[in-house]
Amino acid sequence: MPILNLSARRNFHFALTPRIQTLRSAALNCGGGAKRVYQYAAIGQFMHALQDTFAHRDHMSITSFALGHVFSGHAPDQPWTEPASFRQMFSATFDELVAIRGVCGVQSTNTPMSRAPFDAARAKVDAWANYEAQNVGDELAVERWSALVPKVFGAKFEAYTVTRLAEYVAWTRNAWR
Repeated sequence: MPILNLSARRNFHFALTPRIQTLRSAALNCGGGAKRVYQYAAIGQFMHALQDTFAHRDHMSITSFALGHVFSGHAPDQPWTEPASFRQMFSATFDELVAIRGVCGVQSTNTPMSRAPFDAARAKVDAWANYEAQNVGDELAVERWSALVPKVFGAKFEAYTVTRLAEYVAWTRNAWR
């Protein structure tokens, strides 16, 4: 993000509770039927801001609204530096996605939504977070994180990451101009 993009920093990276609530309302304002691009954007913006409240909670200051976490580097965005915050963010993200799905999603009458896949993923995240809490800052943290991610996402990890990463890279080339 350009260093002087203060509105993006305030609106999505260091958002205060009223802004988070506004983004949540926009994400839930999707009605039924086919979704429009702006509805997906609203959900993504809310998720980003929500998740950053956990990652940036120790970096919220007047300076952060102007400079972000420039003095901390990328550490606030690296889950292995604050495993307890990541664990809370993981659960909050799931809960909010369930809420959004309840309002915006197409519910199948044949397959009720189950928490079982999330609970299995959360058990893996909890085990990782417990270990990381005892080993914060060691040189293998990144490798352990890299090993955890495919376990959490399961069989769809490769297909998802290859496709979505290419789309994200293309988007970022245009989004920050």
